[in-house]
Amino acid sequence: MTVRGVNDPVTGPLVVVGYGGVVAELTGDRACRVPPLGPETAAEMIADLRCSPLLYGYRDHPRADTTALGELLIQVGRLVATLPEVTSVDLSPVTVSSKGVTVTGARMSVR
Repeated sequence: MTVRGVNDPVTGPLVVVGYGGVVAELTGDRACRVPPLGPETAAEMIADLRCSPLLYGYRDHPRADTTALGELLIQVGRLVATLPEVTSVDLSPVTVSSKGVTVTGARMSVR
């Protein structure tokens, strides 16, 4: 997965979640919302993804911890909404398993 927060001086803060990798770039499988986000909105963002069945326990794979992914979305939204000097936060890859969320790569831009 990939999680991104942006803070544009014209449009304001935005949180984006999507399936990671080349396939996601080709398919545009992303969901966006304006923070602040609550648990229900974060869950809606995840459910809006075409890849969401993979997270909810597809075939013999266990259900991923979508609550932890939702909490990450909430925290990224809080960061870009409260700190306008943070222009972008890019977390990729984000691994979501039945045991939680692991952020393997992170970049942040500050103006």
